[in-house]
Amino acid sequence: MNPQDILNLLDTDAVLIPIRHRSKAPDRMNGWQKLSFANISTPAFQNRLARAKGLAVSLGGPSQGLCTIDFDDDNALAEFIALNPELEATLTTTAHRGANLWLKIKGPYPPPFAIKCDDQPLGEWRATGNYTIITGTHQKGMPYRFLNETPPLPITYESIKWPEGWQTSDSEVKQSLLPPPLSEISKVSANSKPSEVSTLSMPINEKSFAQRVLAAEQARENLNKTQTLAAFYDKHIGRIYSPQQGQRNNHLIKITTHLYFTVSKERALELLIIFHHLNQDIFLDPLAQHEAEAEAHLMTLEQDFLSKLTSHEAAIYQQLPTPYDDAFRILYDLARHESTECPPPEFFISHADLGFRLDIPKTTAGRILASLISLDALEIMETGSKRMAGQRGKATRYRWRSTF
Repeated sequence: MNPQDILNLLDTDAVLIPIRHRSKAPDRMNGWQKLSFANISTPAFQNRLARAKGLAVSLGGPSQGLCTIDFDDDNALAEFIALNPELEATLTTTAHRGANLWLKIKGPYPPPFAIKCDDQPLGEWRATGNYTIITGTHQKGMPYRFLNETPPLPITYESIKWPEGWQTSDSEVKQSLLPPPLSEISKVSANSKPSEVSTLSMPINEKSFAQRVLAAEQARENLNKTQTLAAFYDKHIGRIYSPQQGQRNNHLIKITTHLYFTVSKERALELLIIFHHLNQDIFLDPLAQHEAEAEAHLMTLEQDFLSKLTSHEAAIYQQLPTPYDDAFRILYDLARHESTECPPPEFFISHADLGFRLDIPKTTAGRILASLISLDALEIMETGSKRMAGQRGKATRYRWRSTF
């Protein structure tokens, strides 16, 4: 099933997550908990979902109350259905053993909890903060499949009957029938600003000042061990932004915007985390908040970038897998830089430079450039030369094909 087929089956604005082949882990995806339906609806993300080896659904708040009950034991599933026969008609998926019952919960529902009987695990209630894989290949090699291919039944949580003797943390559950705890995060859309994310409930920094000073010093030592990365950080961040308490958020917006057009999104997050580590003796905001804000702003920038592409550029960009899409964005920006040596839309870049920006081998970077040439995104104006004894090397000069 393709992503649209799955959304049609779920019959709601569900948030889909790409999953690695024969794995339960997201495919090169940080911060999946903060994705909204608006985020996954962009052409670039839809293209990524279409290429994914497997798909999962972010449950609870991000997907309009869509939850699952995951049974590890077939006998437990049969006992539960006997008590809740109407749920035999809901969407049901399986892979290795047991099954997932998919439910559209109306009204409040609890956070995730384990289901046990005599302290033996039977499964779990999955809600906000969880995801359930709906299509792909299980780690043991069998495909995820539908036992009952029909939309999830709409019910209230209170109407679910649990067999006698089952331990479902029900006493705690009844006290916690609140709106999904991540419902606010699910509202972070393409128009969100990092400052909006900072108003969410985040843990305070529990390290003492002395601990933060030592940790910042250690982070600087660790960075200096990687000379190329340290030099890049110094050029693009260290020399430009002087950390000040109360200015972290403003700096974050500016640095993230710059890095979005300079390196891959994964390398941008790496550098933004380094920025926090190096300055944790000054910043009071915890790393979790810093990361959430950075990822939210990257999503905002992606939306804005898509809106600026010509039809020719958009047609190319929307078919590109990662890291080809990152390369496209970097080269697009380089073609707009004013330079006396190389006026727009021409620019210089070497395979090694692009490889570093994308955190891939330079040979792979060379293949990406060749692919973008074949897609008519750019063309070679002057071939570069290798460095030789007594002679500096020269990067290849390219021209961006789309008109400004």
